[in-house]
Amino acid sequence: WIRQAILKAVCEKSRMIRLPLNRANELVQIDKARKEVDSSKGEENELREIAGLLNMSQDHVRDILNISRDMVSLDVPVFADRDGNTIGDFLEDSRYEQPEESMIENALRDDIDAVLATLTEKEARILRLRFGLNGNRAMSLKEIGDRFNLTKERIRQIEKKAIRRLQNPARMSRLEAYVA
Repeated sequence: WIRQAILKAVCEKSRMIRLPLNRANELVQIDKARKEVDSSKGEENELREIAGLLNMSQDHVRDILNISRDMVSLDVPVFADRDGNTIGDFLEDSRYEQPEESMIENALRDDIDAVLATLTEKEARILRLRFGLNGNRAMSLKEIGDRFNLTKERIRQIEKKAIRRLQNPARMSRLEAYVA
């Protein structure tokens, strides 16, 4: 019972995330089986042999081994002598847009809308469709012509005239900050 109490205390206190006693026992069994198995055949073969020896599924063995890995804090400095960068500084959640990027994109959209508002409604709509400024894909001259019941040549002329009007310094100054 003393040995069991020590094992229980080690399981409960030795990790950042507590490992249940039955999982700790399975981990001990897997470690013993690992010493018996030839590891030179590759990780998948080793897992298959361990699972066969212990009457466990390969996925279960893999899960137990993944659970047993050491934790690494995201606040640990990457380099001891460099300006204190941590692992967390280099990780990014790509599912979410960065606030700065979102703000710049919104400002650009507002400025484009303001500049296009200085054109005629038809010119603005044609430029939005042609360059995909409405959030959709960019359309061809023919597709836009079909929408407006005009030839693609006439759409090209309207587009060219609208772009020429946008090149006016008063209108250009509003968008210059976005051009690198």
